[in-house]
Amino acid sequence: MKIYFDDEPPLRRMLRTVKRNLNKDNLILLFWILALLAGIALCVIMLTPRPAVAQSGVKFIDLGEVLFVKPKEKQMPIGEFPKPEPEPVANIVANYQIVEQPKVSNYSGDVWATAMTMCDAKFGVGHREALTGLIDRESGWNYQACNSSSGAYGLFQSLPASKMASHGADYLTNPVTQIAWGLDYILERYGNPTNANAFQSSHNWY
Repeated sequence: MKIYFDDEPPLRRMLRTVKRNLNKDNLILLFWILALLAGIALCVIMLTPRPAVAQSGVKFIDLGEVLFVKPKEKQMPIGEFPKPEPEPVANIVANYQIVEQPKVSNYSGDVWATAMTMCDAKFGVGHREALTGLIDRESGWNYQACNSSSGAYGLFQSLPASKMASHGADYLTNPVTQIAWGLDYILERYGNPTNANAFQSSHNWY
């Protein structure tokens, strides 16, 4: 009796034996068995509960068989809203004119008659109609008229009103102070009320 020693590894010998014994039908059967096992493994993976990730700051989104990780979005606390940007101080100053609130006037004279008398004394006769038309359009002879948009004030709509302080501290309530300032302004800029009225009529300012 002869004894043969085989030094071939057991795994290789097993594979060689399987390969020798397999035929076409066996290969097809093996393929379907492997496919079935792969399907079972996939189902087990998908049905396995996900681990808690509340403290990790991420959340999972399943799209078919693919698993994505999406960063957690930052949320505003309940009841809080983004604060609007403050308006620049320069814009606030540009949009508003600060004018002193006029005090109650004690003047009881005829404003028009006073203005005509002072106009004649400063420019001579012949400018009454021009001065009347100019003040009619500027303030309607209301010496406490204030333009809500620009802040212009008084009979001659001085802008700002404090310009008239050069002729008296009561410029907000005394039409005589306003007339004295207005006539000096007209003299310096236009020479007389007739020229000032013509310019104002064509430009809507003077």
